[in-house]
Amino acid sequence: MKKQTFHLLAAAIIAVPVALTSCTEEDSVPALKILSMGVSSENVIQLNDTLNIAPQLSSTDGVTYLWTLDGDSVGASASYSFVAKTLGSFQLSLTAVNITGVATQTVKIQVRKGAGGFYVINEGAYPQPASFNYYTDSWAFNSFDDFSAQTNYTFGVTGTMAAVGTDALYMVTKDAPVLTRIGLEDWKAETVIDSRDLIGGGQGQAICLVSDDKAVFTTTRGAYVVDLGQKAIVDTLTSQNATDVVVNGDYMYLLVSDSVNIYKKNDLSLVDRAVAPAKTGFAITEAGDVWAADDTALVRFEASRPTEPEVVALPSGCSVYYNMWAYTPSSLKAVKGKNALYFSQPSGYSANAVYEYDIDGGQISKIFELEGGSGFYGSGIHVDPKSGNLYLVSTVNYKSFLIDVVSPEGNKQEEIVYGNDSTVWFPSTIIFE
Repeated sequence: MKKQTFHLLAAAIIAVPVALTSCTEEDSVPALKILSMGVSSENVIQLNDTLNIAPQLSSTDGVTYLWTLDGDSVGASASYSFVAKTLGSFQLSLTAVNITGVATQTVKIQVRKGAGGFYVINEGAYPQPASFNYYTDSWAFNSFDDFSAQTNYTFGVTGTMAAVGTDALYMVTKDAPVLTRIGLEDWKAETVIDSRDLIGGGQGQAICLVSDDKAVFTTTRGAYVVDLGQKAIVDTLTSQNATDVVVNGDYMYLLVSDSVNIYKKNDLSLVDRAVAPAKTGFAITEAGDVWAADDTALVRFEASRPTEPEVVALPSGCSVYYNMWAYTPSSLKAVKGKNALYFSQPSGYSANAVYEYDIDGGQISKIFELEGGSGFYGSGIHVDPKSGNLYLVSTVNYKSFLIDVVSPEGNKQEEIVYGNDSTVWFPSTIIFE
């Protein structure tokens, strides 16, 4: 097949200079160009989906088309439809030829078991292990029912959160194995950190990807630098209780024993310790500022002054909810499209309403309240980075859960049923790709 591709391409290219020699300077025209492939240069689609590629050329007069997939000829039409029959990464190239010249362009396509949706990381019903689910237009996958049997892999007990990298999801559980790598293409799992002995006997809590091959992993007994390629802990940043962590620009922010430590991103060296009190974090606004919360106050690190905290007192009677009994991923979230934050306020032992804090005006307004006595569960508030919609996880009886999809203005758009009396997963957090 590749020999055929070479011969077709060679014949087309050889013909071009002959044609060009017949043109005079007066009647010459610009060389052929591919203006757009009609899709992104890098595409992620779900297994069995179709990606339609309809390129735009500077001219279609006398054009011959040649499509190749990983070097093999697959078509000769003006457009091409890639059908995702197998998992993996592919390179689709178009070579267009006419009397004025040759133009070539390539797009990358990655086919995954799931794409265009979101993951839910589950605590799991103790003593059952943690699990994850994947949702697009419906629940496409449930690792608790399907994953262990397919891959002979069991997650640790009590899932907390995960982070998405270029080609993998890294999932944290409190008990061993405390850190697991899950391939995004095939959802195949492998252990990264297999023993709590390696983290001083502590429990896993959170993770932040510093680069494709390095992460900071937080636990009740410290924060550790993990080489993801070696699957090994290579450094210890602190031996104290560490929770939320985020990278922004040149710096990393880490909550250590209810205060913020700052590190340089490039080498994770300490910049300053305990610069401001905070109990939950972090949110990054579109202005590039990092925010954390400390009960009745917010803490801001402006993009222009990334190592200098500013403590912002909330209006009287307002406070930001966090789980004081056990680690829960933060519900402090940034609003898409404007300079604002979302959070919930304590209501008894839980919280049941979303509040928006207008950063510029310093005003707080309630935009949505759960119905029927429900309270947020786990992180509770999540924001889709593409649409700006809120995904609110709640329960009324700890036997079943709902995910309310709410517009940025507070209008409920959809209700997604999650689990029931016989399948209780206890959703900790939602991870958008």
